[in-house]
Amino acid sequence: MKIQFASDLHLEYLEKRFPGYLAVEPCDADVLVLAGDISEGTRVLDLFACWPYPVIFVPGNHEFYQSRLDDVLGEFDLRKIAYPNIKVLSPGETVIQNVRFIGCTLWTDFEVFGASRRTDAMTECAEKIIDHKVIVGKTGEGFSPVEAQHMHWEHRSWLRRALSSPFSGKTVVVTHHGPHPNSMDPRFSTELTSAGFVSDLADELSMADVFIHGHIHCSSDYMIGSTRVLANPMGYCRGIKKATSPQELARENEQFDPCRVIEI
Repeated sequence: MKIQFASDLHLEYLEKRFPGYLAVEPCDADVLVLAGDISEGTRVLDLFACWPYPVIFVPGNHEFYQSRLDDVLGEFDLRKIAYPNIKVLSPGETVIQNVRFIGCTLWTDFEVFGASRRTDAMTECAEKIIDHKVIVGKTGEGFSPVEAQHMHWEHRSWLRRALSSPFSGKTVVVTHHGPHPNSMDPRFSTELTSAGFVSDLADELSMADVFIHGHIHCSSDYMIGSTRVLANPMGYCRGIKKATSPQELARENEQFDPCRVIEI
């Protein structure tokens, strides 16, 4: 199977200026994996409704901005029925051509710098990461690092159970948040806020053949044991107002490939 993958397209900032621009393009692939932060809310369903091959999608943090988390998840549940070509995993799994895709947003445990620094990391993230200011949590209050941590463990426990289920083919895990310290953006790898971007899922990684993620605005391609970890984010674009075509945009991640494909 040939898998095209991308994340962090942030089309919510580009749509008005360049209607119809999706940042990725159809290529020689069997499936497209979108690992979150594609646009706001459930807009990804409209944008990729006519994609010529199946789409696997997990929501990122930006899909929940200016909204109540449960409301967005509920809207995905209601709307996805009308988009059979798009598989929304939040969390969930699907099988295509004997390849199992298991996905969830994941969030983080804030322990990538060790359990002893977790409290400091959560305090730092509460102050500096916008998720905790613009997402409404399940209680109707602000989406705190404590709630993000609880959701992480819910998703992680679910992921472990799903991976433990026997399957004869290849397994691809898709999350938005990063699964290993090696995925940290080198620009911010010593900052405590990085604990809000990645966790260390060493045990779960060993149960997958491929692990695709987003959230970090730099590309990843490395091995943990026999598992290949990948990310192909575009990140934010500069010069939107002055650009006369998408080709003139300055992408945050210069290594982003609109037609990145692996074969498994």
